[in-house]
Amino acid sequence: MRPHPRRKPFLFEVIHPLYARIALLGLILSAAGASAAPESLGSRQTPLAHSPEYGDIAFSEPGTGTGTMVVSTREGVEVRLATSPGGDPVGIYRAPGSVKGIAVRGARAYLFQGDRGITALDLSDPSSPAVTASIGTPSSVRMGAILSDGSCVAASDSFLHVYRLESGGELTLAQTLSYGDGRLIRRVRCHGDSILVVAARPGVLARLFVTVYRFPAGVTGLTQLHEWISNGKGADDAAWSPPIAFIADGNSGIYALNTATGLFTSTTLYQGGLFVRALDVTPADLFAVGETGTLQRFSRSGALGETLQPQTGEALELEPVAVAADGARAYTTTRDVLTASDPDEVGRSQIEFPISSSIAQTPIPPIRSLGRSRRIVVHSGLAYVADYTGGLRIYRAGGADTSLVGALPPTANGRPVDLALDVAQSRLYLASGAAGLEVVDVADPAAPQRLGALTLPGSASAVTILNANTVAVARSGNFGAGVTLVDVSTPTSPFPRGSVNSPSVLDPRALAARDTILFVADHQLGLLSIGFGNPDTPEAVGIPTGAGARDLELQGTILLVATRSLGLQVVDVFNPAIPIFRSEVPLPPVLGVARNGSTAIACLGDEGVAIVDVSNPAAARLLSTVAAAGVPRDAAWAGDSLLIAGGTSIDRFLLAPSIPAMGGLSITLDPESALPRARLAWTVAATAGQVGWNLYREIIPATSASQTPGGSRINGALIDPGAQSATDNGVVPGVENRYRLEAVFDDGRLLTVAEGSIVAPAESRLGRPYPNPFRSTDGEVTIPFQTTIAKATVTLAVVDVRGRSVQEISRPGPVSGGFGSIGWDGRDRNGHRVPGGVYYLYVRGAGIDDARAVVHIP
Repeated sequence: MRPHPRRKPFLFEVIHPLYARIALLGLILSAAGASAAPESLGSRQTPLAHSPEYGDIAFSEPGTGTGTMVVSTREGVEVRLATSPGGDPVGIYRAPGSVKGIAVRGARAYLFQGDRGITALDLSDPSSPAVTASIGTPSSVRMGAILSDGSCVAASDSFLHVYRLESGGELTLAQTLSYGDGRLIRRVRCHGDSILVVAARPGVLARLFVTVYRFPAGVTGLTQLHEWISNGKGADDAAWSPPIAFIADGNSGIYALNTATGLFTSTTLYQGGLFVRALDVTPADLFAVGETGTLQRFSRSGALGETLQPQTGEALELEPVAVAADGARAYTTTRDVLTASDPDEVGRSQIEFPISSSIAQTPIPPIRSLGRSRRIVVHSGLAYVADYTGGLRIYRAGGADTSLVGALPPTANGRPVDLALDVAQSRLYLASGAAGLEVVDVADPAAPQRLGALTLPGSASAVTILNANTVAVARSGNFGAGVTLVDVSTPTSPFPRGSVNSPSVLDPRALAARDTILFVADHQLGLLSIGFGNPDTPEAVGIPTGAGARDLELQGTILLVATRSLGLQVVDVFNPAIPIFRSEVPLPPVLGVARNGSTAIACLGDEGVAIVDVSNPAAARLLSTVAAAGVPRDAAWAGDSLLIAGGTSIDRFLLAPSIPAMGGLSITLDPESALPRARLAWTVAATAGQVGWNLYREIIPATSASQTPGGSRINGALIDPGAQSATDNGVVPGVENRYRLEAVFDDGRLLTVAEGSIVAPAESRLGRPYPNPFRSTDGEVTIPFQTTIAKATVTLAVVDVRGRSVQEISRPGPVSGGFGSIGWDGRDRNGHRVPGGVYYLYVRGAGIDDARAVVHIP
């Protein structure tokens, strides 16, 4: 019988206990001794399958037709020769976590990776992109640009972060700007030492913001040159050929704005009013792509090239995502679904090379990417994969040979999302979306044969085996949701028996069965139970749990439930009619779960995967996290190899099911510090290929199920690989601060090597600064305090994030002691307003020795 995919639970008979304390141990390696180099048990192997999801395009030497073309693939980048962009990539970098955007200049590339911050790549050898830095950012970054000196600008929706490239190649945070007026940053462009930020406030009262900054060498912060605000306009993308900025505004067309004068010089509709999505500009042309798979070239005229004249238009095969121009040729990335929604997702992704020029050019065929892994089952050295667009695919998975053994392409309307393997009968069942249930003969894995199929109401979303003659099929959809029991005794003619339909089942995602109880993971209702003692009249039993569920894993009497709001749940189903809740591990939304012995894998989408110890079902605990590529949805073990279905790839990690013990961190508090400050030391030595260390802090007990698994990074730039200690200025007093040390390698691997924890006393006599954030133009920020001695002198010291003293103010405390306050007007010792960013206010006096952080907005 198939090692059934994910299966779902039902009625909890006991009240949830309080969250068990999360013990954050090591990641995926072992330290042989306190001073030994890390021995990796978690190294990434060659993937079973890789199918890029193309995004941004950038050129190392734009406009020359030479150098390299870099294309983001969601889980990294492909490096291609600009002279032959349609050939095979000359280099591939696969990042831990997802890539939201890229920026390239010369041999330097920056990857903007959401909550993971920024990864810097060296492309000097295009065949071997190597990590040079990994920088944590104050907010989740999704786009950015590079200035002429290699400095970096990164943006989230409402934050702009500027990083100075130091002489040693490190990036240091120079300034953070926060926009609190509802604007959302749409595009950042750089030219020389100037920065263009285009933002929009959507809604009924739409508003466009265009801001130009300078960041010259040798200065500590940005200088704002201009900002123009225009009501009734929006933005989806922008291109900049100073002084003219071209702004795409959906169906309203393309605006040309002179960034020296702030005047809009023209508005040009895109193909008569179609929605324009992305732009790029050259000295002679502007290229735009938009809805219904279109590309339009505009020639530029006028004194500043501000006037656009429509020229050649072309149809693209798929819907465009991005466009980049290199000379007279446009390059586009396209997908068949612009906005993915679960369970649907991007199926095809391409790089297309339209002609779009009056200059004769050699046609280049599109680069096609097809295949999206959803579920994996491993048996006898073979991995059976339900591929959303590739059908059933079977790979070797037991050793170094990971070649494709056989495949069964999908039907015209088939979208395989789940599978169940009946080993005894060499038969496999596919839940294939609109195609319903498919029965496949896999006696010869090299030539799987479709035996029969059964179309069902809605879209088949999960399947599990009940016995040799019966399977259960989950159905999703607004008008067809439910679960159907199917007789497969004659595999060429499967037929339905009984069903349980909406509203008892609303959005089923996974199934698991024990005895005569079928467990259902319902995305809306939570864990459900269906009794099928009589397959012709199944019925819902018990009460749904209410915590939306995505996946199940049943081994023996323990059922693991992947939920979207309560993390990973452990349920005892010794008596399947009365499932009993045992424990819960708070995690971000869990898409899938797998188990091997005492170790469980929780798939967290963009957050990677979490490794959980379930040896004690009553006290399951998080061990660590693995930064897997793509959007992990499912996992399975093939010996010591962990296979992770990440949509665009099937990643392989060498990972023993039993996680070994970790080394320790030596942690002490600095007694001279006003702010709780920890010094962390380790004896683990760096190893070959390591480019640095990261340190993470997690607050115990966890207070939110939406926490970042494994804690928040406390270092900005990578810690030097030769370092043996670091300092944390952000210790949270009164709770346990748990730390883990992570080794970063040039191939993108992240390996945790040590951990430890400390509790700082909570004796603060400071209140919260107000307002925070504050504008110095609106007044000062004040911080309340309490002293224990009358007329005691109170000193306020202001320090920036790099530890430099900015200002110091002293004044007498209350006449008879007690409560008072002290303020800062946002100026330094010379009376100049300081740049925007984070500052620490240290307050010292009788009975006071503490600090608070404030954000200054210029």
